[in-house]
Amino acid sequence: MKSFQRYLGNVTKGTSIENWCLPAGCYSFIINDDYGDGICCGLFSGNGSFTVYDSENQILGTGGSFDFADSVNFCTDSALSFNDLFETNELRVFPNPSNGSINLSFSSEPGKVDIVLFDLRGRAIHTESTHLKNHSLSLENLDSGSYLLKVTTSGRVISKRVIIAN
Repeated sequence: MKSFQRYLGNVTKGTSIENWCLPAGCYSFIINDDYGDGICCGLFSGNGSFTVYDSENQILGTGGSFDFADSVNFCTDSALSFNDLFETNELRVFPNPSNGSINLSFSSEPGKVDIVLFDLRGRAIHTESTHLKNHSLSLENLDSGSYLLKVTTSGRVISKRVIIAN
């Protein structure tokens, strides 16, 4: 995880918006409160909250009801780029966006293929393996949103962003 620190001072009313352009990677957004009453619901805190969005306004995490600290772990849009070694024409992922059924098509026989799908918080939510040149993933049980697909074969890795639109 990478770390950036920023002190916003005493924000007592209103809204504080911070926009950061983060390089590919996984991060922890950590909010601290010196008085231990968070930003939501304490005696003097009011009704505050925080939301972490990606560049397409997808919510990566929210919070507000905490004592001294709260955190959200997430990965940037290209967070799982994994030093892509495939040329982009060696693997097709379609349709994208998808209703949950996604096809992988390699331009040549891939050998053993390990497939991992991550949510934007960096959690592996689906894994499987195949040896097939053409393979289908059944992801209909996932919520609509953006996901990151990591495909590994013969020591080579590629990541693709996939969108599920149920």
